[in-house]
Amino acid sequence: MGEVFRAERIGSSEPIAIKVMSLQEDDPTARLRFAFEGQALKEIRHPNVVPLRAYHPEGPAIRSEEHTSEL
Repeated sequence: MGEVFRAERIGSSEPIAIKVMSLQEDDPTARLRFAFEGQALKEIRHPNVVPLRAYHPEGPAIRSEEHTSEL
């Protein structure tokens, strides 16, 4: 559904993950699903769920999330 990039928060060295919706899947249904996931992540607080930092639906759909280390 998209690509995930590792980045650092501007002004700090906090690692974050940036998820960008794939342009090949950029249709109204995929956008709604991406937005629904973002809304759900915004409301869920659980140790096994990555917290959402920001969601930008305009233009290419982008979400930033807390970065987790690979196991």
